[in-house]
Amino acid sequence: MDKITKYQNIIIDYLTEFANFGQPRPGIEKQVLTDCIHNHFQYVTTGWQDRSTFVYIVGLHLDIKDGKVWIWQNNTDAFVGDDLVERGIPKSDIVLAFHPPQERLYTGFAVA
Repeated sequence: MDKITKYQNIIIDYLTEFANFGQPRPGIEKQVLTDCIHNHFQYVTTGWQDRSTFVYIVGLHLDIKDGKVWIWQNNTDAFVGDDLVERGIPKSDIVLAFHPPQERLYTGFAVA
């Protein structure tokens, strides 16, 4: 298995676990959106809460770019970078893209 396919599988498994975690809420749907051709991956929550409030939350957004996993959004309590390292992606291949480029040097992950 090549590196990109391995990373895709790790990301999809990780996001799927997120979607399956916790109790379901009436009217709210958890979705894992995957585009393995363009390497875009998201975990989103969407639906209607109490029939009056529309919910659309991007919980996690990750891409694979230039052989590295870019974490664009993390609206969860998880340490996604560390979780991905535990699953086999080296820190040198993970970019915390939500940090400004000049600050990535201090994250312990890739600066890309």
